[in-house]
Amino acid sequence: MALPYPDAELTMLNEELATIAPYSGMLDTLRLVGEKSVMIAVASNLALPYATLLRALLGIPMSPSM
Repeated sequence: MALPYPDAELTMLNEELATIAPYSGMLDTLRLVGEKSVMIAVASNLALPYATLLRALLGIPMSPSM
């Protein structure tokens, strides 16, 4: 069960999320690796708002369990 963020915390979170971007060249690198059929795994302890944004930026679909 998700609890709502207080307005001030939600504002700060949204401001921080707006600054997140992949490192320069990361998307091209991942595309090239994908073209070689190399499987990549990423493990992270990021909170869901960060993980959701990064997956969208990197073009990684969310799994049904998330």
